Order: sequence, then structure tokens, then C-alpha cells
Amino acid sequence: MNFFEKRIKQGETRLVFLVGNYAIKTPNFLKGYRQFLYGLISNHQEKAYSNSNPNLLPVIFSCIGSLFIIFPRAKVLTEIDHETFLKVMKPIGDYPRVDYKAESFGVWKNKVYVIDYGTTYF
Repeated sequence: MNFFEKRIKQGETRLVFLVGNYAIKTPNFLKGYRQFLYGLISNHQEKAYSNSNPNLLPVIFSCIGSLFIIFPRAKVLTEIDHETFLKVMKPIGDYPRVDYKAESFGVWKNKVYVIDYGTTYF
């Protein structure tokens, strides 16, 4: 794995740059204009909902128009056991903006948070 594979993650609609203690999400311009717009919407939604639930990792900075947003860097879960999953999901409830897979969750300050809760669904 080279330097960039460790520091840049590519999703369907966004790129995530891992810089020190921060994760910077920006729309994915590499997959075309439509995916870029979806990434912009996802960033905007994460900014809007960041403080609505204590289980969502908080956005600590957002550029005008949500062109990029900055989160504290969490350790992404690659495998999640059923008991931990239930503990995290119970307070969140049926939150429609979460893709319920391990990679959508991470640990920050010894607590599991939802780290990917932006979506293009309204």
C-alpha cells in the first residue's frame, strides 16, 4: 500500500483526505459531475445533521457551500461485533442517512460514532 492509498480514500461520491488528526471530505470530482454534486449534497447534509444526534461524529469545520468539511479523525471499524453494533444503533434508532455497514462507524475518544451519514436521499 503506497502513501496515497493510506491517506486518500475514495467513495462513490466523496474523497476523504486523512491528514494528521483530521479527516477532510470533499466531493469526488474524479467520477464525473453528477457524483460531484451528490458528494456536495452529502457534505451539506453531514454539516446540517452533525449536532442533531450525539452518536454522529461532529463536523468541526465546513467551507462555504460545503465544498469540504472537516471531522476529527476516527479509527474506522473494519469488523463490528453484533453486541457493539446494537449498543451503537439503539440510541440512533432508524436514522435514514446511515449506510449500516462497519465502515460507516469509527472510534474517536473511546466512543463509537457514525462517521458517514451524508446521503443524496432527502
